[in-house]
Amino acid sequence: MKYVQYCISIGIFVCIVYALPPRTIILTVVPQESEKEKVRTESIEHVQVVAPIIEEVQTKLKSVAIPITRITPIEEPALPPVLQTVVNETPIDLRSVVAIACVFKNASNAQVTIYGSGVVINADGYILTARHVVDMGYTYRITDGKQGLLNYTLDSCRIAIPANTLKTPTPTEIRTLNPFTPVTEFTYEAQLAFVPPEPSSSGMSDNEYRFIDSALLRITSTTLGVMPRSFIASPMKITELPNTADEIVSFGFPSGIPSYGTNFYLQGSVGEIQDIVGGNQLFKNQPVGMTLTLETIGGRSGSPVFWRGYVVGVISSKQDHSRNTAVTAIFPLARFAEEAEIAIFK
Repeated sequence: MKYVQYCISIGIFVCIVYALPPRTIILTVVPQESEKEKVRTESIEHVQVVAPIIEEVQTKLKSVAIPITRITPIEEPALPPVLQTVVNETPIDLRSVVAIACVFKNASNAQVTIYGSGVVINADGYILTARHVVDMGYTYRITDGKQGLLNYTLDSCRIAIPANTLKTPTPTEIRTLNPFTPVTEFTYEAQLAFVPPEPSSSGMSDNEYRFIDSALLRITSTTLGVMPRSFIASPMKITELPNTADEIVSFGFPSGIPSYGTNFYLQGSVGEIQDIVGGNQLFKNQPVGMTLTLETIGGRSGSPVFWRGYVVGVISSKQDHSRNTAVTAIFPLARFAEEAEIAIFK
């Protein structure tokens, strides 16, 4: 709150108080057979529940649906807001969108690899992605054992970044041509940097915990060449709220597209915001997610969702064969990361 001090002009005192209330923005598994066991994981490709997008659509989702209160408008956030009334467009740099391959192992050294997508949000190499891409135990817990693997832990993740020459297609180009752009080298290694805390220690409800499907990786080394001093990053927005029917754009690496060798293909999709989803306890009347009309297929888990060029969430899941997609908002993760003194906004 800013207060203008008393100003004296010709003996008359004038007091002007500006009060601008802040607004808050809301905001696969590709199983590999080992010699010791086979792991079969089915995919859920949307509902208002966090579940991985893996190989095919799972249709019976009502038993794990999350009844989160829908809110309009969103109340003041816990994070100090940035007062801004107009969101200017910013260009999307696809060098920030990454393909992710995470290896999980169990006590018998059997391993499973999960493929997903993510976005670099910090020049220091922090990557925002879906939690179910990097934490199989989380997937197992929120689906009551229907998906994921309880006794597998993350070993490491490999990261592929698009070439410098890549041009970002416009929404019109995505709707008409939707070009596939290959990435051929997983040149970086990343480790898990942060996941939201458990409900018992954070004060979240079980419903909020299920919907907050987000995590942070951090690039730690390279397998080819020299580590860059900084990475291309996409800016985030957590203090302003997009409106229903606003256009959004997403980019990711769908595993359903035929790949040859180590090639993965970057592809875009265009949709619009259907609804904002709020929490019911720690984040009551605050954003935990969104629902979108957006075409997504397997491998797009963790793909960034851009609103006016800013990252406002990551793709979590999709319902059957429709265009309805659930997106995890980044507001809760940003709050938890700040409390953990992780400077993801540097």
